[in-house]
Amino acid sequence: MGCRHRQPDHTSALDARGRGRRERGGPDFPPLCGPLEALSEREAQQAFPGPATIIRPGLIVGVGEPSDRFTYWPLRIARGGEVLAPPANDPVQLIDARDLGEWVIRLKATLAFYQQQTEERKAQLRAGLSAEREAQVLAERRARG
Repeated sequence: MGCRHRQPDHTSALDARGRGRRERGGPDFPPLCGPLEALSEREAQQAFPGPATIIRPGLIVGVGEPSDRFTYWPLRIARGGEVLAPPANDPVQLIDARDLGEWVIRLKATLAFYQQQTEERKAQLRAGLSAEREAQVLAERRARG
């Protein structure tokens, strides 16, 4: 926070909308965690009218992360033998804290730049992004055959 454009940063859990992967009430997910995350998002939006940046990263890991949520699995699999694991249709998204931090900084810089533009320039930027995305989709389709 503290940017001139007054758009708040709020980093939230994926579980804020009640779509948690972990068992509610378990050691990694206190019973009120999801509802409190959703409430904190609404509070950020009310405190700063207009657009708000709500970031919902997956499992944040990195140097010095003390919970052992990430390192447990590679070490356990390396020991060999039968491993109880979540079903394949329940994916987990990992993100390194350093990557997340860099992405948030770049996002905020991009938003600050965009918000300083005139409405005419914003329309040009949106049109350019739409055209670029359309070209990317067409190229992907051609590559698939």
